[in-house]
Parts: sequence; structure tokens; C-alpha cells
Amino acid sequence: MVTIQTGRDPFNRWTVRKRIVHLAACTWCGQSRGEENNRYAWQYYLDADSTRDSGDIKGRFCGIGCLNSYHS
Repeated sequence: MVTIQTGRDPFNRWTVRKRIVHLAACTWCGQSRGEENNRYAWQYYLDADSTRDSGDIKGRFCGIGCLNSYHS
């Protein structure tokens, strides 16, 4: 599975990463990315230095802006 690093906070010691979820729509705005037959959204997750804090961030999103709006 391919993942993309979207941010790193060295002081809190975690990294935000994302991976593709096929045939999914954004939890916040309802849109999806890609062509008509290949729609997808991003699943964001925390990759912490301690496994206790690692895990998926609730929802699937078309971009980081929708993720921030949904969780603010």
C-alpha cells in the first residue's frame, strides 16, 4: 500500500500520512477525486513514534482542507 506523508511535528513526535480509499466520497463535502470510473478519497492517519497514539483519523476526505474543517 502506498502512503504519502503530508506533515510532521517533531516536537509531538508524530507524522500525518494519507492513503487512497477507492470508491469513496469525502465525509465533509461529499466530493471525490479522480476520473469517473476511478473515484477515490484520502484516509488520513497518525503515525506516532509511540504506537499508543497511532491510528486512523475519523472520516475520508478529498483534501486536507476538508479534514481540518470537519474536525474543527
